[in-house]
Amino acid sequence: RKENQNQTQNAEIDIVGILRALWTKAWLVAIAIIVGGAIGFIYSKGFIAPTYDSTVSIYVINNANDQAITYTDTQLSLQVVRDSKELITCREVLQRTIDKGSLTCTPAQLKKMISMSNKESTRIIDITIRNTDPDEAFHIAMTLCDVSSDYIQGIIGLEAVKQLGDASRPKTQSGPSVSRYT
Repeated sequence: RKENQNQTQNAEIDIVGILRALWTKAWLVAIAIIVGGAIGFIYSKGFIAPTYDSTVSIYVINNANDQAITYTDTQLSLQVVRDSKELITCREVLQRTIDKGSLTCTPAQLKKMISMSNKESTRIIDITIRNTDPDEAFHIAMTLCDVSSDYIQGIIGLEAVKQLGDASRPKTQSGPSVSRYT
């Protein structure tokens, strides 16, 4: 056992030897890089459907009256934001969105299209819909925002959930990244 430990501690890596071996096969390395890049380019251009993102923002308010906002209100608001993010992707909201928007997807498929974020210590939630059709992405984002705002107000009992403008209309595709695949 002691002999194995000594061998492990004395093991050396001959970096120069490795570089020489690679240099003698440089043509093979170059061909592998070119072929791999070509395969990635063809795959991203020909086999992956382009996707488009539409984002809408909501502002979650739990103190809409004219009273001063306290530290407790701020902490409660941050918890309400976390709860709201969960409610936006609950089955009931997804099904209501499908029904109201006359969508042809299932709640599970719709949930995969949704991503959410909020900047640290804010009550603003950005809801992004990723879809292969830019107009449908916009339509779903607006419908989900309407449905989820009403649902959150009803469930949590908030005074207001405000939509901050319309969803963005996608003009350029968000994926796939051809350069990344290449």
